Amino acid sequence: MKYLAHKDGRLPNPRYLVISPDVLKIPDVHIAFGVANANDTSILPLSDALAHLDMEVIYTRTNWSDPDVQSRLRAAEKMEVLIPHGVPRDLILGYR
Repeated sequence: MKYLAHKDGRLPNPRYLVISPDVLKIPDVHIAFGVANANDTSILPLSDALAHLDMEVIYTRTNWSDPDVQSRLRAAEKMEVLIPHGVPRDLILGYR
């Protein structure tokens, strides 16, 4: 949604919240393997999702000119962390 709003000029200067990794310690956190409200997106509890995360493409230096790596990176970028009842204010560290 941000991409289209930015492209259309409705969101000229998007800001991103910096969230503490401690948000993952909140009970009942889930991971959506894509856009969470899409019909075919798998949503798993964090403990089950960890085994399926593409840690290599997220956290290591990879060859981003490789089409396969680009595909994996695009998939990883679409993943969403679902926090029940919202993110506590003390875990919002700022914005950029």
